[in-house]
Amino acid sequence: MEPRGMLRELARKQISEPGTYVDVATGALYRVPARALVDGALLPAGWKEMAEGARVVQVSGNPYIISLEARIICAAHGVQFNF
Repeated sequence: MEPRGMLRELARKQISEPGTYVDVATGALYRVPARALVDGALLPAGWKEMAEGARVVQVSGNPYIISLEARIICAAHGVQFNF
């Protein structure tokens, strides 16, 4: 994991908790609810849009924050977004 400001950056396969994530390369927003995790691992079903080796930044531990709030957090931390 690498810090990006105060936000956690991790690989897609390291996602182990619910939250809102932004792909570092594309700026795409991903919401990961608790039901998408099994035994601390992200289920592969439904996540085909995210490349296997993608790097993401967790912008919130809440998968249901509004997009505007996620944009504000990204802007405050220098994370480029495309949503």
